[in-house]
Amino acid sequence: MNATQPAWWTALPDTDRPVLVGYGRADGIADPRRTALLTRLGVRQIMIGMDAGAPLSLAAMNKPVGGRRRDILAEAERLYEKNATAITVARDHGLLIRAGFVVGHIGMTQALLEENLQRILALISEGGTRGVFSAVDVEVLSPQPGARDYTYLTDPAAAQAAASRLGLSIADAPVLTTIAQRWRGQAVIPRRTPCATTPPR
Repeated sequence: MNATQPAWWTALPDTDRPVLVGYGRADGIADPRRTALLTRLGVRQIMIGMDAGAPLSLAAMNKPVGGRRRDILAEAERLYEKNATAITVARDHGLLIRAGFVVGHIGMTQALLEENLQRILALISEGGTRGVFSAVDVEVLSPQPGARDYTYLTDPAAAQAAASRLGLSIADAPVLTTIAQRWRGQAVIPRRTPCATTPPR
């Protein structure tokens, strides 16, 4: 791509070129060669969905990358490390990151929430200290039709199977059924509406 830049682009001084932004993955930005290419092409900011801090939460969000997922928690930990590496590589190449995080998933507990906050804050602190983060977006999970989390919300059997696979505890069958009846068929789950399937402590 770098070798086929259009003439109108290459004719512009660097100071007059449009600022390009895009979406990327942490494992891509963590690769210095790819990040160098992006910046040579004029990309100055990238949005990365870092999503969570705790490996178990990344696994619950189906975020681990790479291979056949023989050890999903180990892969989730590697993804967190890729997020940290992406911050360093972005700094080295003058690339800004707009980081996105999501709070909430099936089986979320107080302890898991606190672990997420600590590890997310560590990434935010690193990105802020290094002057890499242009913004940080944090949203509460809002399951939408077609998404895996919407399936967990509206299908008790799927929710129980997922929780069991991850070693997480969720509400019992009657509560899950009540939740499913409430939300099944709804096109939008408002972000402000609590829809946790975690039993109260």
